Amino acid sequence: METATIALEAELSTGVWTDLAADVQQGSMAFGGGILGTGPMDLVASTGSLGFTLNNSKANSGGKEGYYSPGHANQRSGFDEGTQVRVKITYGGTSYYKWVGRLSNVPPRPGIYGPRTVDVEAVDWMDQAAQQKISQLAIQTSKRVDQVLPTILADMPIAPRATSYATGVETFARIFDTDSDERMSPMALFQKLVRNEMGGLIYLKGDTAGGETLRFDSRHTRPLNTTSIITLDNTMQDVEIQYSREAVKNLVKAQIYPKRVDTAATTVLYEAQQKFPIGVGQSMTLTLPYRDPTTARPISASDVVYPLVADSDYKFGSSEGTANDLNASLGISATIGGNSTRLVLTNNASVIGWMNLGPKLRGKGIYAYDPQTLESKDTTSINKRGELTLTVDLEQHDSQVKGQAFADYLKNRNSVPHKVPRGVRFLANRSAPLMTAALQGEISSRITLKESATALNGDYFINAVHFEIAPGNLIWPTWTVVPAETQTLFIWNTSHWNIDTYWAF
Repeated sequence: METATIALEAELSTGVWTDLAADVQQGSMAFGGGILGTGPMDLVASTGSLGFTLNNSKANSGGKEGYYSPGHANQRSGFDEGTQVRVKITYGGTSYYKWVGRLSNVPPRPGIYGPRTVDVEAVDWMDQAAQQKISQLAIQTSKRVDQVLPTILADMPIAPRATSYATGVETFARIFDTDSDERMSPMALFQKLVRNEMGGLIYLKGDTAGGETLRFDSRHTRPLNTTSIITLDNTMQDVEIQYSREAVKNLVKAQIYPKRVDTAATTVLYEAQQKFPIGVGQSMTLTLPYRDPTTARPISASDVVYPLVADSDYKFGSSEGTANDLNASLGISATIGGNSTRLVLTNNASVIGWMNLGPKLRGKGIYAYDPQTLESKDTTSINKRGELTLTVDLEQHDSQVKGQAFADYLKNRNSVPHKVPRGVRFLANRSAPLMTAALQGEISSRITLKESATALNGDYFINAVHFEIAPGNLIWPTWTVVPAETQTLFIWNTSHWNIDTYWAF
């Protein structure tokens, strides 16, 4: 049996990581994350989680009851909701940081004669991406996914420890022009971007340098990865096979969004409909969404006129009505985004001021009201199973040719059922190759699976990773996997004749 050292570390003071393993109850630790689904639109990792139980009695390493109870007089310094934690597994002289996140739930169990434990929960950085809302991201033109991801992260208060981006395949005419400020989360934006990349992926991966690396794969990343890290040949303790009608999609509808852009920056994107006062020295923050002046439907915009023009875009006066005598006393600062603008208005006068006109925003409206739908169907599959429809929004695309190509691609891959081993579980301690694969295996690692009872024999990519740590530091990984492409194809401008590779358009 192979052995590894497992550490559960907490950042109890800035930059200092302390191992809590001595206080973790045996068999209570489980963690994981990744892309939990295996369908064609499962492209972004969900929030990953870590769970473990701590000894909260006097028998713990601090010798104090309530050592892990928030608000207790004996509370361990630095241990609280929001504290960073990570799982480090050392094997063969190498440390693998398999999970990094923050404590999210620290509920102590009461009772003098009870178990005196704390069942701790933690979430990884994807929770930040799910909970935050984007705000006033400026429209980017002629950019790939990897080029705009730094802009999204810069809008977030907490960034991942590291990033690793493949070069995107698609170059989009505009990005951030169809997103609802203050409503859309970074995770939802990730999902839209990789969906329009058609086969891109965004997830967190572990490494040997500290973990928590946010990774973007283009749609060429997996097809170009032809090296399997391990062959599991009847060495899995459990394999969950899916072979069902549920996964079949024999009618694919791809919706593209042709856009119209105003030729001049004169469209009124927003105009306040009522007058309002601003107190002496008061600052007021307003988020102003862009609207079609004819239909009032949400739109995007470019070339927003700023600074605002006095008497045209606003009037600020000492009395309600039409007065503009305080125009020079109105401080205005703006954060201009592709879908809204945030204005901060400050009354620098010595009297209450009235906004008697505006604020009014002008610019070039961008309109995408009428999507076009491109269909691809497998008549043979439909005649056997009925219509099983997948509708895909391609908000960043306006090309009918590309929309049809994407629809055909998804239909060809999903119109018949595939044998998919959704869950593959094994004991890493059984051998050195298994332990190495368990620790080196990350999302998008390629593996080979063979199992005689199910006639399983092929290559797969890891989509999600889950670990259970059993008593005796037995490591039980479970991988969620998806099939690798089965045909050898060709990538233009990348491959050479007579060299095996895999195609992605």
